[in-house]
Amino acid sequence: MGLQLRQWQEEKLDEALNVIKNGKTLILSANPGAGKTIFALLLAKMLNKKAVFFVRTHSEFESVYKNAKMLGMSVGFLFGKSSSCVYAEGNEDPEDINCDLCSLKEKIKVIEDKEPTKILSEIKHAEDYCPYYSMKSSLRDKEVIVLTYPYLFSKHIRNSLFMKKDSLNPSDYLAIVDEAHNILEADKWFMRKITDRTAERAMEEVDVVGSLGKVEVKDVKEYLNSLLKFMGQLIRDGKCHSLPIIPRPNPELLRKINLITATYVNLNKGPVNKSSLRALSKFLNEEGEVFNCNGSLVVIPNSYFEEMQDALSLFKYRLLMSGTMPQISLPNSHRIDVNVSLGKAEYYYCSSVSSSMRNRSNSAGVYAEVLSKIYSLSSSNVLVFFPSYAMLSLVKEKVKRIPIIEEGKNVTHSEMIELMKGGRYLVFLVSRAKESEGIEFRDEKNKNLFDSLVLAGLPYPNISDDIINRRIEKLAKSWGVTEEEVAKQFTLITIKQTIGRAFRDPNDFVRIYLCDSRYKEYFSDLELNEKEIKLFV
Repeated sequence: MGLQLRQWQEEKLDEALNVIKNGKTLILSANPGAGKTIFALLLAKMLNKKAVFFVRTHSEFESVYKNAKMLGMSVGFLFGKSSSCVYAEGNEDPEDINCDLCSLKEKIKVIEDKEPTKILSEIKHAEDYCPYYSMKSSLRDKEVIVLTYPYLFSKHIRNSLFMKKDSLNPSDYLAIVDEAHNILEADKWFMRKITDRTAERAMEEVDVVGSLGKVEVKDVKEYLNSLLKFMGQLIRDGKCHSLPIIPRPNPELLRKINLITATYVNLNKGPVNKSSLRALSKFLNEEGEVFNCNGSLVVIPNSYFEEMQDALSLFKYRLLMSGTMPQISLPNSHRIDVNVSLGKAEYYYCSSVSSSMRNRSNSAGVYAEVLSKIYSLSSSNVLVFFPSYAMLSLVKEKVKRIPIIEEGKNVTHSEMIELMKGGRYLVFLVSRAKESEGIEFRDEKNKNLFDSLVLAGLPYPNISDDIINRRIEKLAKSWGVTEEEVAKQFTLITIKQTIGRAFRDPNDFVRIYLCDSRYKEYFSDLELNEKEIKLFV
């Protein structure tokens, strides 16, 4: 294959192969940049199977594509219906798009094997063919396919690809869940959510059904009014709060809501038929804990962990991998841990500033000064990771006369890379967001497009949020440790994932700035010698 394997890859291949052949779930923990993707692809080849990667975001498609091409493997992608349907606006639920009513469904175009960004750009201009079914039809003969998490963890979406007649056969694939540390937050993959706008639109849809004269809808409208009144009184502080009691329909009324929902969604309105009633019905039929998340209602199913395991069990051959894999308990699994030394970092500690909530507003100006100084000392771009978008905005307002690229402001990852190639920027990003894991900031020669990486604040979990607290409490009981230790593990995972953006090659050299006084508590966990860390003032 012309590929020089790393020592750990050669040593662990047979062990990993035997684990998977014996029907166990392989859990692979190897630090970012160690070569997990290549390792997974080699396993698929040795099993004589194709590989299906499940990743968190579309941005991570690119990395899988590059690695597969190094092995000469063909690659296919499937973007979701809402982002590929000609008639969709981009914010639809997949069930809002009924392809059977679309005249383009049978109009298939050959999607060439090329970079995912080029495919996405191409399908945005589609007019006379169906991008979704064109991509889907190209998957069957590809050695590697890349999908986002919903294609595994959403039962409706998973079934549409793997369980229907003439669909993909799970037994043909090694299933690879990338960045699998996200399993710690699996509850959010199964959440159901409604807003007050959902209820208002559901009321409008009830009126449509009522106008048909076949169903009396007065009691349903009365319920929706009581729900809207309740939601109007909810606290809106950007956090999630547990709600032991909410207005719920009695069983007879719930059956009626389900009937009205089915009537509405079956009305022939075209291929895209957004339904708030459907979202409401799913929410009300889900059993679980309910939360007020900034004025919206969210339910976390009681059975979400079992649903996650059911999803994984669809595939006989399974690999979960991450650069920061925590200790997780999965039945019939085997874990391999790898620690590879990659590149060299020069660490700096900014002890004079903190992103703690009580200091955040006052510290924005200090962070702006620190970043300006770091920028002046750098000869390339500077990656800056903030704990939240709110803090990013506070600091950005204080930065003067320095060009900034900001995550989430109508710029894709590939566009960000092109800008970084041609200039010198402060690149403002957010920890745990789409650019914080599984992403590379490198040029065609595999060189970093930055020389400095800043953690502008400590990404500690927001323990005043009841959903996060619930998550931490459950893990603390499962692991037999304190909740404080679990919160620290979440923080360490985020820190290590962020620092991992810097290292993909033994020749990498990056200056790492830990800009929060609380980082001193994490030096030993990060295996840093305090004497070797330079104080940045």
